[in-house]
Amino acid sequence: MLGLPLAGVKPITDILRGPVTDEVCRLLPDAEHSTAARMLLLAGGASAEISTTMVQRLRPDLTPGHAGAAILPGVMLYAVTSELVRRYDVTHPQVPFEEHQDTAPPAITADLQDSYQALQRDTHADSPELTASRDAGAAIAQAALAAIADPLSRSWGGWTLVAAVTAMNAHQHLLPEPGRSRDRPADKQAGAQAAGFAYRLGRSALAATAVVLAGTSPTSA
Repeated sequence: MLGLPLAGVKPITDILRGPVTDEVCRLLPDAEHSTAARMLLLAGGASAEISTTMVQRLRPDLTPGHAGAAILPGVMLYAVTSELVRRYDVTHPQVPFEEHQDTAPPAITADLQDSYQALQRDTHADSPELTASRDAGAAIAQAALAAIADPLSRSWGGWTLVAAVTAMNAHQHLLPEPGRSRDRPADKQAGAQAAGFAYRLGRSALAATAVVLAGTSPTSA
């Protein structure tokens, strides 16, 4: 995971596949029984290129390595996505995930509605960075929607992404965040701050994507 040693990756993936995914399933019951992981996979994949390009346009002075920190939120989302598929496979061994079709819309909980509204507020502040994040989120959402035509699958995917972004935010203190640690040599501070900037924009773009995707759902809050 972004150059981290294997010994450092496992505790992170354990958090993502455990408490974070548990919170996703609490916020949106039956997410692990739906096709939502398809949308999450598409959104996470599209966010890698689109978010990095956004950061490079805003900060052309950043090195590719520092700008690349924008993909970390999408990488962490992939761990959650994989866990949702694993949980589906365990409970539905008779129907491969690739063949599963949703038959009912998601039941949006009050907590998930609140999370959606919080993400709306967080991503609609007036700043150049958040404007760029919203534009990136719209592009990521468009790419994901272009690959999924089924309205039910779109709805499950959009609302599960809201839940995933919210759950990752709630566990951020346990997850890697470039630029957060202050215990580093002075000559490393500038690079850490640059990577932190890219990472935060990547997070905002993924949140904006969730807002767009859930907002296109007939069950939107």
